[in-house]
Amino acid sequence: RGVLMKRKPAKTDLFLALFILLFGVFVYFFNVANPNTYERFNSATLSYEKARVLSIDAQTLREDSTVQGRYYGEQQITAKLLSGSRAGETVSVYNNLSTTHNVLLAEGQSFVACIDQPDQLDSYITVYNYYRTPVIYVMIFLFLAVMVLIGRMKGFKSAVGLLFTFATILFLMVPMIYHGYPPAFACILTVIVTTAVSLLLLNGASAKTLCATASTALGVVFAGMIFSVFALFFHISGFNTSEAENLILISQSTGLNIQDVLFASILIASLGAVMDVAMSISTALHEVVGHSPE
Repeated sequence: RGVLMKRKPAKTDLFLALFILLFGVFVYFFNVANPNTYERFNSATLSYEKARVLSIDAQTLREDSTVQGRYYGEQQITAKLLSGSRAGETVSVYNNLSTTHNVLLAEGQSFVACIDQPDQLDSYITVYNYYRTPVIYVMIFLFLAVMVLIGRMKGFKSAVGLLFTFATILFLMVPMIYHGYPPAFACILTVIVTTAVSLLLLNGASAKTLCATASTALGVVFAGMIFSVFALFFHISGFNTSEAENLILISQSTGLNIQDVLFASILIASLGAVMDVAMSISTALHEVVGHSPE
């Protein structure tokens, strides 16, 4: 009771707080200096806004013969826009339900509307997708709340480490690869930084933490080396991925190195498992040394 309030912050916690702050400033200026200016399609006339169904004016639906509860057809909807420059406006929206785009709406339901507004022409509004933002926020809140309630300070630090890792991958590693930096370098840098911060948050500065951090970094690099060897014999690269065609188009304008994209994804995929194993072995060895120093 009162664990979060009574515990004084250790020097390691203060150092990590300062490091995360400075690292955040670095990431911010990195993204400012390397903006994302690539556009595959001209989407200047498109906008995506929240809307709510006021009424279903007409619909023609048929149920899928193989999947119960799935319908195909079309709906003509009267909806109210809830965001953007046209918020509060009542509009007519067309909704096509196909195999790949299947968003069945009901009266009172919120959704994301795609508004195509060319200059000097009438707008054309369609249903883009379900509005999932509230559900996503609730899931994130419940996940973090359970971590803190069960793990207390450890749970809170785990949540901070998880958010830091997510932010580092999204705002540093991905932009670095996107702008032509070697994917292996960007990935290994991400692994070292996120592992060090996460383990220091959970265990503080100690020989056990240092050993686990070094082991994780070396383990991930070793996993990448094994993948590289087998990829050489199996002729596997980023060009074998399902999104290779899109990546090629992006690389022509951004300098993206497609060859090593798959390598980077393997390193990140192995990070969690390698970190768990490294921490478990380091903890066990730390206990052995503690009981038998000789």
